[in-house]
Amino acid sequence: MSEIYIRLFEKKWNEGDLFAVNFMLDCAEEILNPASYVRFTEQYKKLSAEGFSTEEKNALSNIKHYETQIKALEIFLEKEKC
Repeated sequence: MSEIYIRLFEKKWNEGDLFAVNFMLDCAEEILNPASYVRFTEQYKKLSAEGFSTEEKNALSNIKHYETQIKALEIFLEKEKC
């Protein structure tokens, strides 16, 4: 499972699928066992050293920003139900 996860992450990274990359980064710690997570983070660091372009980094940052806003809105809506 972990090897498949890491290969899929590499594939999505190479395709420039920033939404999938971000999602997989968020889920990795919960999905992978500790040893696999260490291998995953090492691969992430290696790919990061190769880097995204500035445009890709901005897109990834925007995705994280929107996810934060959505979570805040969900929390607000939950509180309003009470």
